[in-house]
Amino acid sequence: MFGNNKEIVKFVNKWASEPKKDPEIEQKISSLEKAYGVSFPSKYLSLIREANPIYCPNLLDYISDNDIGIYDVQEFIDPLKIKEETDKYINEGMPTGFIGFASDCMGNMFCFKYDELKEKKEAKIYIFDHDFCEISEEADSFSKWIKKFNSI
Repeated sequence: MFGNNKEIVKFVNKWASEPKKDPEIEQKISSLEKAYGVSFPSKYLSLIREANPIYCPNLLDYISDNDIGIYDVQEFIDPLKIKEETDKYINEGMPTGFIGFASDCMGNMFCFKYDELKEKKEAKIYIFDHDFCEISEEADSFSKWIKKFNSI
């Protein structure tokens, strides 16, 4: 089901609750990329092509039970809802120039930086903490971010 990407397979098998393929994912990806005029990272696209939606409640339990000091990722946002969710967070204080794609259990938003996507760079992962209206870097790339969860 999950192709040849070992890190994606490991993440989905280890953390995703009842993963399933989305038969409309290619249309959703196309709409998302047209809405922003950018291409999203290939590893991110691989993940959502293989499992959408992705909900990871066991990750929080593991992080909490083992007192690991990292943000959990609870849910990856369906590509058709990304623009709406991003706009909602911008209205609540998130800086413009970021595109949310997933959230943690506390409602914080994991994001890509628009400029990095536009320049076709390896986009870093950022997190917007909605309680403090602060954004900070989480990982140098989507791959490294996924590997962080796979290593625990």
